[in-house]
Amino acid sequence: MKKLKRSFIIVGSILGIAILIYILLGFHARSNMFFVPEVAYVDLMPILKQTSFSEEDYNTLYHQTGLAAPMIDILKKEPDFEETILRFQTKYLNSPRIVKTAMTPVTNIDVVQDETGKQVAAFELAPYDNGYIFLTKSTYTYNWRHGHAGIVIDKVRGKVLESLEPFTVSMEQNASKWTLYPTFKMMRLKDTDQDQLDEIARYATENMQGIPYNILAMKNNKPVPSSTHCSHIVWHTFNQFGIDLDSSGGIFVSPGDIGRSPYLETLQIYGFNPDKDW
Repeated sequence: MKKLKRSFIIVGSILGIAILIYILLGFHARSNMFFVPEVAYVDLMPILKQTSFSEEDYNTLYHQTGLAAPMIDILKKEPDFEETILRFQTKYLNSPRIVKTAMTPVTNIDVVQDETGKQVAAFELAPYDNGYIFLTKSTYTYNWRHGHAGIVIDKVRGKVLESLEPFTVSMEQNASKWTLYPTFKMMRLKDTDQDQLDEIARYATENMQGIPYNILAMKNNKPVPSSTHCSHIVWHTFNQFGIDLDSSGGIFVSPGDIGRSPYLETLQIYGFNPDKDW
């Protein structure tokens, strides 16, 4: 009888801990749904009229538009630079209407909808190029907000290589679909010319499509893995060029691990805290 009672206590304790973890994960999932910019509107025209920007200027622009310094420098070359920045500011400072939708019986996706329930773009994609990395926090399973990742493989056609869900294979998707998420982060390798990024994207195009999905796909050095998932496909592609994007160094890699990589620089965020890596 004592052994039976002890067994009930142990099982009850395990269930209690599991329930507590589930509740805490649920709170974390809800709290990370969207980061509301904690800044007041700033008139950016005095900054935009300048011929060069200080570190403080770049910081202000980042917190007002979600566009980091490297992207500001890219856009500054365009004739409609001021108009573009103000357009990004308007979108960035507005909070979207976020709705949870089912991707699978256990996995959900946060999307943005208008008042009629139609899915709409939450923000505008800044210019992107081959080899750039897209990340979002807006997918979660059993309250675990693991996120999603993809790599741009064809900027001309607007295509991103992704590994999506069980019983599917990796495939190209439209880059525009990423604007439907209420969280987004665009990154690229630091100090790397576009020729190398083109080569990385070409490798992904030729070798990383049609691979079966497996959430438990582990890192390895094979030229082509037997299975993959969203962040694994990004990690594996770059690893073929001697670049380990997994900031945690574990046997598995997540979108957050890639988002924290010291080898990457941020270009654009939306719904992310600008003062945190992830």
